[in-house]
Amino acid sequence: MRAPSWYLNGVSLAALGFQPEPTAPGRRSGLTLIRSSIELPGVAGELPAGFAPRAAARTIMVAGHVRGADRLATLEAIRAILALANRGLVSLRCVDALDREILVERTDAAIAGLEAPSMLAEQRDGRIELRFWAAEPAWREVAPTVLVLGTTATSCPIGDLPVPWTLELAAVPGIGVADPTVHYEDAAGNPVSSVQLDIDLGGDAIVVLSTEGEVPRVRRRTSGVWSDAEALVLAGSFFALSPLDGAPASGRYPQMRLAVTGDGATGVLTYRRRFEL
Repeated sequence: MRAPSWYLNGVSLAALGFQPEPTAPGRRSGLTLIRSSIELPGVAGELPAGFAPRAAARTIMVAGHVRGADRLATLEAIRAILALANRGLVSLRCVDALDREILVERTDAAIAGLEAPSMLAEQRDGRIELRFWAAEPAWREVAPTVLVLGTTATSCPIGDLPVPWTLELAAVPGIGVADPTVHYEDAAGNPVSSVQLDIDLGGDAIVVLSTEGEVPRVRRRTSGVWSDAEALVLAGSFFALSPLDGAPASGRYPQMRLAVTGDGATGVLTYRRRFEL
């Protein structure tokens, strides 16, 4: 029984003759959580430092055999795989979950061992072992989820990890909008968090809120000109879509909705679901 094979930047390694080793952990190696703690003299064990656990950068090993029509074909296939792996930040996908990817780079120890075929032409097997490093350790869906938000709560399907998001707010043509508020609720409709803006929207003006970076950002476009607008946040706090606010395995997800003066705002929410495996 063969382990699932891989794609690098959309290129199938199986098409190059690569056959994964069933014992290679590959996508089955989950996240490594790091917890902060404090050691106190004379106290057994450690005390939590009060910070939430975080996930360490991730290493994924892709190991297996490469088989070609002859020795030369095998060596050419190995070179092609190495060329794909050497392109800096690359997309890695696995055939048993083609809807998700992880962005990785080869580590400096990427080739742990490469047994080139012998000089005999009939020897067609080579072995290759690649190690990839993922600074962002979650698998994320390849195609983003795009939802239209209004004043009615909208369910936000997510995976098994918290999800950053980007929301574009605009006014319905002919209707002015004042002080839009983004509400975040759990699957049962209970309030969790909200972000209120001190702004009037009209014409072609839009506001984009994003939690994708290290810190949340707010940008405003007026008459085609973009500007930073973090100062427009009047109240509340930003949030991530969290599986703790629902039960994704049971199809129950957190929700988002808008509240505005004038009831004329529309929002386009975009995010990529995250998965551990």
